[in-house]
Amino acid sequence: MSMSKSDPINIPTVSGVVDIDVDDAYKQIKDMRIHGAGRIARLAASALKNFVENSKVSDRDQFYNNIIDADKNTKVRNQE
Repeated sequence: MSMSKSDPINIPTVSGVVDIDVDDAYKQIKDMRIHGAGRIARLAASALKNFVENSKVSDRDQFYNNIIDADKNTKVRNQE
């Protein structure tokens, strides 16, 4: 079953964690499929949590650079 851009996605209303990556979260928020500040914040926090947990670096500077690179890549992909 595919969803259109106008279909809202189901975001938990309690402090559950959604398995979503940063790019997908960005698209969901940009396409306005998430409604409500609390749900947007939980989705963004879950995406960032997943990003951190999936990071394989132990050096703080490299981790910071990975975040900056992910931001740049997201902006480039969304301009296409």
